[in-house]
Amino acid sequence: MAAASEVVVRERFGGVLAATSDPEALAQLRVALRVGSVLDGFCMCLGEYGVDFLDGAGRLLAAVSYHHAETLRWDGFTGDGELVDGTALLYWLARRGCQSPLDRFRAQKSELVAAEARSRRAEDSWRAAAPLPSSVVDALVETSRSGSLTSGEQVDSLCEQLKAAYPEAIQRALVLLAWRSAGTGRISGNPSYEEVPDQMLARLPLATITQALSSPAAADGHFVGAVSHLTSWHSRNRRSRDLDQLPPEIRARLLAVGLQSHDVAIRRRAQRKLGRTHSK
Repeated sequence: MAAASEVVVRERFGGVLAATSDPEALAQLRVALRVGSVLDGFCMCLGEYGVDFLDGAGRLLAAVSYHHAETLRWDGFTGDGELVDGTALLYWLARRGCQSPLDRFRAQKSELVAAEARSRRAEDSWRAAAPLPSSVVDALVETSRSGSLTSGEQVDSLCEQLKAAYPEAIQRALVLLAWRSAGTGRISGNPSYEEVPDQMLARLPLATITQALSSPAAADGHFVGAVSHLTSWHSRNRRSRDLDQLPPEIRARLLAVGLQSHDVAIRRRAQRKLGRTHSK
C-alpha cells in the first residue's frame, strides 16, 4: 500500500466506485484502512467492496476486500484484519462523490437496530405470558441461545410443573395457547424456545384444546396461539387427523384468525390446512 501511486475501489460484483492517484487521497485511504489486530478466522462472504492498489505502470501491488464495516481481508494476513474505524472507507468514498455505500450502511444499521428492538419486545412478551417460574423460563431461553433444543424429558417435566400450577386441563390449554401466541408468533424463523408451548400443547388431547377454545374464557389471543400450533410443521404427530376433527365453527374462526396473521407462512398454511374439508 505504501508504494502505490493509484487506487481503485469497486463493488465486489459491480463497477468502479472511485479511482484516484492523488497522493493526499491515497494517504487518507491508508489511514482509513488501518487494521488494529488480525483475527483468528475469516468472514464467510467475499466482501462488499474491493480495493486495488496499483503502481505507476498500473500493476497490482495489493488487493484487499472490505467486510461489513468491520474487517479487511488481505492474503498476507492469517485471518481477517479488524478495522480501527470500520466506516472510514465509506466516508472516504462519500467525500469523493460516491454516497451510496454510506447510505446503504446507515440504512442497514438502522434496520438492525429496529430488528433488535423488535426481538427484545418479542422476548419480553413471551416471558410475560409464560405460565412457569421465571427461573425455568430463563433456562429455556439460555438453552435456545446455546443452540441446544429442549428434550422430550424436559418437556415432560415442564408439563408436570404446569399441571401442579393448573390442575384443570382446560385452564392449562388456555395458558399454553396464550403463551404460544406471544413472542414473534411465527412458525418459522422464530427462536427455538418459542416451540416449547407447541411441544407442551402436543401432549394435550385435541379434545381438550377444542374445549378450551369453546369456553367463554377463550379470546382472540388463544385462537392466534391455536392457529400457530395447529399449522406448525411438527407440532402434532397426527395433525391432519386432528384438523379434520375440529368442530366447523372452531375451524372457521381459526381460519379467519390465521388469514389475518402478520406471518405470511401462517396465512398460507392456514389457507391450505384449515381452508379444506378433508385431509389429503
